[in-house]
Amino acid sequence: MFSASGWAIRRLAVASLAGAGFAALATSTAGASIEARSNTETIQPGGAGDSSATCPGGSTAISSGFGVGGFNTVSTGLVPTASRVNAPDDTDVFGVNRSNAKAGTLTGYAYCDTSAPEVVTRVAWRLLPVDSARTIRAGCPDGTRLISGGFVGSYDELVYPYRSKKVRNGWRVSAYNPPGGVARNVKALAFCEPRGRALRVGVASAVTDPSQAHGLATVEPTCPDATLPVAGGFDGHLVTSPPPSGVVPLESRRVAGGWRLTGWSLSTTSDAQLTGFVYCEPL
Repeated sequence: MFSASGWAIRRLAVASLAGAGFAALATSTAGASIEARSNTETIQPGGAGDSSATCPGGSTAISSGFGVGGFNTVSTGLVPTASRVNAPDDTDVFGVNRSNAKAGTLTGYAYCDTSAPEVVTRVAWRLLPVDSARTIRAGCPDGTRLISGGFVGSYDELVYPYRSKKVRNGWRVSAYNPPGGVARNVKALAFCEPRGRALRVGVASAVTDPSQAHGLATVEPTCPDATLPVAGGFDGHLVTSPPPSGVVPLESRRVAGGWRLTGWSLSTTSDAQLTGFVYCEPL
């Protein structure tokens, strides 16, 4: 059942490794298993588009991931602007191609559980004016615990989401709307499970290479012992005072035992920090 305030979905209970097409995980817990599905779309120069990954029959999407291809730190390329669980059985990722000459690829990942209790979603939004940054948090209702989250900066215009992470029993999203566009609503989505267990957190940080303009940074936070990854988050530590500096994520996907995040520095003159998070459920 799907509604504006929530839908029945199933809890992720095991880890998965996402690859091209899909990957099935042999590990299972309490009769549940997880499959990772992915879908890749080509976004033309100067264009915007989405990539939806669909779960196999009998399973539901519990968290999402994304990645771009063809990105060049000099001529630029695709920037993901939204990543969310869209319905009980699929996820959506949106991106804008900053390049006027080169097409890029946008991959969306869905992590699909075969058996779990009901989960509800909460959505919060806030107007994001041009040339400004805003933060919004969606909180889980009483009696539930957060298991994952998502963000929407824009579906068709260049907006830079630079923070999407768990904060207490909710999900916080921050985005920057650069000059030249129009005001947008930035959204935070929280997925919450009744009677869920508290997640544990793994953290890793890296700094972009200051010797390269618009350098990249990659981190792979790992889960503590006796836990399994259920979601990932990031913080690009953006500062809007001109010129803006910080890290915009290009990749957020599950890997064995944790989560992989790659980000791109908005600044051409200074390094910037990327902090990645993996949220892990006790076995």
